Amino acid sequence: MFFIGKAGGIMLYDRGDPVGWDFSLPAIVTDGDAHDMDLSGIIPAGTVAVLLNVYVQDNTDMSAISFRKKGNSNWVNISSPICQVTMVFNCQDIIVFCDSNGVIEYKTANTTFSFIDVVVKGWFI
Repeated sequence: MFFIGKAGGIMLYDRGDPVGWDFSLPAIVTDGDAHDMDLSGIIPAGTVAVLLNVYVQDNTDMSAISFRKKGNSNWVNISSPICQVTMVFNCQDIIVFCDSNGVIEYKTANTTFSFIDVVVKGWFI
């Protein structure tokens, strides 16, 4: 249990053993603009943040997919798995705050990625 900001703390809940990715290409839009990622069908009401596992691969080094809380204006308080080397998989676990509707935002480099796969591993309530 994590004691952050409220009496009783915030707990991390394990999703268990999903059978596949929650989001993958081509459903993830890679045009350089911000897009919503609606997690409300996966996470329960009251969730304040999600634990994601993100796989990314691109044929251009240093391209990234960035995640932030829905409603934030800037791309500073973000989590960004980066393709550090051309055509090499990068896998990261990241924590992203979500809005009260279970929505986060993402933005990619404006390039054609080989792979982007996202799965929700758990959530914080």
